[in-house]
Formats: sequence, structure tokens, C-alpha cells
Amino acid sequence: MIPATVSKRRVLQASCLLALLFAFALAYLSCGGQAVQPPPQAVSTPPPPPPADPNDLCNCTDTEADSADYRHDAKHMDLPHVTPTDVTVSDILHWDVPPQPDFFAARQGRETQLFHVTNAILQFAWLRTGDCDLHLEIADSMDHNAPRIIIETPHMDSFCSARRQLAQQLKAKGFTLNSNSGELPNPVPADVVGLAFRDFDHPQRGSVHVATVWELHPAVVTLK
Repeated sequence: MIPATVSKRRVLQASCLLALLFAFALAYLSCGGQAVQPPPQAVSTPPPPPPADPNDLCNCTDTEADSADYRHDAKHMDLPHVTPTDVTVSDILHWDVPPQPDFFAARQGRETQLFHVTNAILQFAWLRTGDCDLHLEIADSMDHNAPRIIIETPHMDSFCSARRQLAQQLKAKGFTLNSNSGELPNPVPADVVGLAFRDFDHPQRGSVHVATVWELHPAVVTLK
């Protein structure tokens, strides 16, 4: 058994040692010393995002300023959530053509209506790099020489899934939709929903088979 006097002496010695260490630390800091800092923790850097897929129609970079695009704001809008009116390509080809709207004109008249072409034949598909819209042409028949109307699906986030879906459907049929595509060797039946749009009068609006300034723009095309 350790005598009480020895135990008290050890406690006193330990207390004195702690007091000396504390005094030494204060003196060191008061003379310009610095407390030892723990080493900094390594910061993990997140991996860079994967490069954009050049074949993804949602990654298109337009080369044409919005201000140079005829009625850009009127064309680039979401489809309204209303019941569309069923029409045929022939119906649209025979719509009366009103005077050309001003360059920045808002939608008016028939342009505010949503239409549905249930028996369209997709004849032409192309990515226009100027505004990155999908330029599509439909007719009433499989005949390559049949009169057509233009359908356009805008480069907008809300149309991204529709653009990808159409590209995948065409790819499954052996056709690649991009800025180098055009006439489909084998036209395919399609379903189209879109807003009417009166484009401006210019000579080359698409292929030589386009027969009206009326379009469905914006619009969604789904192959059957």
C-alpha cells in the first residue's frame, strides 16, 4: 500500500509540471510563436462533366441571332393544353393566306389555334443549324412529288424529349436526322400536333414541293 504522503507528493509534482508547461506555452505565444495548426484537409474535386453528345439534337448551338429570325418569339413557344382541331395536309394547303405579318408580330387569328394531322406522311427531315429548329415536311401521300407543308419543332427545353424521340424513331428506320439529312428514301406515316403559323414570303422555304406559306410551328411529330 502506497503511503499517503507519497501519493500527495506525486499529485503536487504533477500539478507543478502542468503549471510549468502552461507558463511555457504562454511565454512562447507572447514572443511571437504560433500555435501548431493541423494540416489542411484535402479538398476533393468533382469529376468534370462528360462532353456533350454531338449527335444529341438537344445540344445544337444555333448560328443565327434571335433578332434575325422572323417572328422568333411567336414561333418559339410551348403548345397550349387544349383539344386540337383535326385537319389534313390538303386542308392546310387550301387555307386562305392573309397578308404577311410584320417582322415582330405576335400570333393572330388562325395562328392561335392548335391542329392535329392524324394521317401525315413525313417526306423530309433536317436540322437547320441557323436556329437549331427541326425542319420537317409532310404530305398526304407517299408520293415524293406530292405537295407538302412545313412542320418545325423548336430548339427549346420543352421540346427536347420530342426531338430525341423523333431522331430515335427515324434511326430505327435507318435514317439519321442531322444537319446533313434531308429527303427520306422511304416516307413514313406520322402524327403531328402543332400551332398554325403564317411564315413570310421567300422563294426557298424548303424543298421544291412545299406549296404554302402556312406551317405548323411549333409542332411535335411522332412516327406511327
